[in-house]
Amino acid sequence: MIDLIAAMVGAELDGSWTPARFREAAALIIGAAGHPIAKDIAPTLQTAIRLVGLELANGTKARGEIRSQFCHVIDVAPTVLEVAGLPEPTIVNSVQQMPLQGTSMVYSFDDAQAAERHEIQYFEMFVNRGIYHKGWTAVTRHSTPWDTTTKLHPYDEDVWELYAPDDWSQAHDLSKEMPDLLHKLQRQFLIEATQYNALPLDDRQVERLLPQTAGRRYRS
Repeated sequence: MIDLIAAMVGAELDGSWTPARFREAAALIIGAAGHPIAKDIAPTLQTAIRLVGLELANGTKARGEIRSQFCHVIDVAPTVLEVAGLPEPTIVNSVQQMPLQGTSMVYSFDDAQAAERHEIQYFEMFVNRGIYHKGWTAVTRHSTPWDTTTKLHPYDEDVWELYAPDDWSQAHDLSKEMPDLLHKLQRQFLIEATQYNALPLDDRQVERLLPQTAGRRYRS
C-alpha cells in the first residue's frame, strides 16, 4: 500500500497518471474496488496526492523513507492545509467550524528523528475503547459490532489490557504487571473522551443506525 501511494505521488509529479488510474488506486486503497464510493473519493485522494507531490517538489528533501512518529487519520487535514499554505477554516457556508483536532505531520518530513508531536489519542467505536499515550496503549473490547444478539455486559466489567511501546502486535498484556500505569491511561481516556464529546458511552447497536431511535433527524 505504501508503494502504491508512493507511485501515485511520483506519477503526479511527472503527469503520467490519468484520472481513471487515480480512481482505480482509490478503490484499492479503501478496499472498495468496483464500489461507487471509489469514484467519489478519487478526486479528493488525487487532490491530497497532488499536495503531497507539491511538498516533495518544493522543498522536502526526503525520498523513499519511512517515518515512525505516531499519526492518526485526523492528522491528514492539518497536514494538507500546512502543505498547501492554507489557514484552518473557521466558517464554511456561514457555519462555524469545530477546531481541527489533529497534528500536522509536516514536521517529520525532513527529520526522521523529530520528537513525536501527536502524543495522545483516544479511540472509541461500539464502546470498544483505547488510548495511546507516548507509545503506550491501553485497550478494551466491549462488543463485537456484527454480533447484535448477544447481551452486552456493564461497562465496568470490561477487561482492559496494556501494551508497551515496542509491542506492535499487542502480544504481551502488561496490565497485571503494571496496574498503576493502566489506571493512569484509563483516566486519560476519560479525559480525552470528555474533551472530544465521546461521552456518554452508548453501546446500542442497531438502534444507533436508525435516526428514529438514535435521536437524529432524517429525511423521508
